[in-house]
Amino acid sequence: MARVTVVVNRVAGLQARAAEEFTQRAREATAGITVSRPGQHPVEADRMLLVISMEVEQGEEIVIEGDDAETVEALSAIAGRDDTDEPEPEPTRDFDDISADDPEGSR
Repeated sequence: MARVTVVVNRVAGLQARAAEEFTQRAREATAGITVSRPGQHPVEADRMLLVISMEVEQGEEIVIEGDDAETVEALSAIAGRDDTDEPEPEPTRDFDDISADDPEGSR
């Protein structure tokens, strides 16, 4: 069984985009993977709500464990990546295009 302890370097911790990326990669595992804070009860790493409910913040340690060593290492890299210089995603809709004459905005 592979076990890695990693410091979460993501700006928002293991929330939102980071949690989505983390759980998507965990779903690709060939065996079950868990994540926890050191000494606490583990949760399934492929369950978005469970991962988000941990409320892991930047700078906290997590333990990733499972029989798929490649996925454990990949999840460690995702959680440990420093994303301070990553650009924010583009908005899906430009709200500057909404006018009083067209409350629905340009589509």
